[in-house]
Amino acid sequence: MNSILPASRLTALHSLRDFLVVKRGIRLLLLAVLLAWLTCVSDGVAAISGDDSDDLTVTFGFDGHLKLGCWQPFLVKTPAQIQPERFELTVLDGDDARITYRGPLRSIGSDLNQHQGYLKLGRGYGTAHLKLFDPNGVLVAEKVVSLGQAADPEMLESTRQIILTLAPSDALAQTVTSIGMEGERDQAAIVINLGSAEQLPLDGFCYEAIDTVFLVTSDLERIEKINGAQWEALERWVENGGRLIFSVAQNGEKLLAANGCLNRFCPGEFAGQGRLAANSRLESFAGTDQVVDYDGQPIAVAKISKAVGQVILKQDQLPLVIRTGKGFGEIVMVTFDLDSTSIKQWKGYSNLIHRLQNQVDNQEAAQAQVASSRGSSVSHFGYEDLIGQLRVPLDRFKGVQFLAFNWIALLIGLYILCIGPGDYFFLKKITGKMELTWITFPLVSLSFCGLAIWISKVTRPLDIQLNQLEIIDVDASSNLVRGTAWCNLYSPAAGKCQISLSQKNALGWEIESDQLSWHGLPGSGLGGMQTKSSPGIARSGYQHARHLLPGQPPTDRSELLELPLYVSATKPLFVQYYTTFPSTIRSNLRLSLKTSRLDGTLLNPLDQRLKNCRLFFENYAYELNKTHLEPGEAIDVMTEMKERAARSLLTRRSSFVNEDKKSQNSPWERSDTRISRIAEMLMFYEAAGGSNYTGLTHSYQGFIDLSEQLNLGRAILVGEIDVPTTPLLIDGQSAATQYDQMATIVRIVLPVTYEER
Repeated sequence: MNSILPASRLTALHSLRDFLVVKRGIRLLLLAVLLAWLTCVSDGVAAISGDDSDDLTVTFGFDGHLKLGCWQPFLVKTPAQIQPERFELTVLDGDDARITYRGPLRSIGSDLNQHQGYLKLGRGYGTAHLKLFDPNGVLVAEKVVSLGQAADPEMLESTRQIILTLAPSDALAQTVTSIGMEGERDQAAIVINLGSAEQLPLDGFCYEAIDTVFLVTSDLERIEKINGAQWEALERWVENGGRLIFSVAQNGEKLLAANGCLNRFCPGEFAGQGRLAANSRLESFAGTDQVVDYDGQPIAVAKISKAVGQVILKQDQLPLVIRTGKGFGEIVMVTFDLDSTSIKQWKGYSNLIHRLQNQVDNQEAAQAQVASSRGSSVSHFGYEDLIGQLRVPLDRFKGVQFLAFNWIALLIGLYILCIGPGDYFFLKKITGKMELTWITFPLVSLSFCGLAIWISKVTRPLDIQLNQLEIIDVDASSNLVRGTAWCNLYSPAAGKCQISLSQKNALGWEIESDQLSWHGLPGSGLGGMQTKSSPGIARSGYQHARHLLPGQPPTDRSELLELPLYVSATKPLFVQYYTTFPSTIRSNLRLSLKTSRLDGTLLNPLDQRLKNCRLFFENYAYELNKTHLEPGEAIDVMTEMKERAARSLLTRRSSFVNEDKKSQNSPWERSDTRISRIAEMLMFYEAAGGSNYTGLTHSYQGFIDLSEQLNLGRAILVGEIDVPTTPLLIDGQSAATQYDQMATIVRIVLPVTYEER
């Protein structure tokens, strides 16, 4: 029987139906508005990301090449009505976290519409979000660029070698490029030919991705477009360990004079211009029997007197190729124009460029050899570069104890027994009340949770801990001090902090400039920067701020803001700083040509005791007869140090004997976690035999290797200090007491004079 609803109830149902219809209409309207808004936003983003000529144009790295894990410049061209002063650029760091770089934009010369900033990229995917601000802090423009989905910018591995040239002649460009392409295809050096000087960095640290800069100077107009800030940046990069090859002859009067832009790189005094009518030495140097066709025109040569360093090629008392050290880097000067007509048309031209660029050849050979064993080493150890091996001990903290898996399995099994059979038999046989499981089950669970928390507390430190390797380099000739530190920060709890560098260190020096940043792991192993895809884990972002403080010279400071810390996790950091040694370093080292032995006195110029002192020069090492060198103490090298082969010392040859009772090199252990031992190999990689000895590359941050300085008339004193000289500041407080493992090594580069027979 059908029931009939009262009229009042029927009216209520109709009202409810109308209300629901109205609500649905409102929802549809709101959905339409949302879709329209999203369409507008996407159109706006598309406009921001577009390549319209009226919009922003951004060039990342060097001519669209970005090397992972290195500081590089970016060039932004803005519309005429926009005059930005600062920028914010958000990318991914080496741990796949978003980092925002905040700093000043610098205009390129007189062109106010071209500006240069900087970045350090840790992943080859994701996006780069650039924001530009005017002097009042108002956002005036922004742009979003997708990374890894197009050829521009091209992503390069952190271990890739890069040769940078500035629009050389076609013949030179093709020759240098062909040399760079030698070796394994995926490991061959990249040659980047910049079309104009505007892409040269304005800051020295932005050259970190570059291994060699190649300059020719016949086109004076192109060279004169390089401004003063760019020359200063190039000089700072060379002093930091870079390698500059340049040729000059025809324009020597303007470029090498006292006020010339290349005078700072000249390994001697410019004494005018000479002529070279015949040159059998040049053919011999290039290793070819093809004679230079002078066509009646002698080759112009820049005369260099009082040459400092190593004169590689000389004829008629004219140095033709001079190799010298500057700071911690190297300069190769060619005193004739490599882009002159007679030299370019010479059939031995490629051999000549190949000889000048021989360092790249050595690196390519090393990489090719390492590539053959890379598969097994990476799969087993997770790294292929020495910096990767350094990461292992820096990630290990003495206070962090790991519970063995057997104990974990035992506790899991015990927990299952307690909440299952144990709980059942306890309630069934002892209490006789099964309903009490509502009490016993939570109690057992809470007890095991408490046990887990207690275990985590007793096996982990309660405060932030640091592991650090710091290498301090001092150049006695220029009093330049360069500090390099790798630091891993361990956090027992989640949070955020501010990280900066102490302005004064334990040696009493005032830091003049520093660059603090994250540190990436080279390679494609777990956590490596060459990883192709995102792990899909959302990480909190943080900021890198750079401050230029007024003064002469201006002080350059950097800090990490709102750095996220995760529970029982580490954060790798990297810092380089510069200052000036406060006094003159006295040294009178000399090489006797009669005895071929190093002689003279050696002085510890520091206010700290130096332990485990060694002196390296050419192919030899000199060990101190006692354990340490006190502050200000002087010793006689001939009587108080014993000489041995440098490679034997670095490879521990005397400590390893085979079955035939013959000494052999102690094999390099890739599982070695001694920070001081790994540091020794980082500092003198080539002197120890390079990849032939270690089986690893040293291409990422290879500037720390000073082996080449040993062959440029310079000796290197190495010693260790017991204290962290330049501690980090965490939230403004010194972390000097929070170091778990710490190694501080000092290297002092000393000039050596040569006695005459």
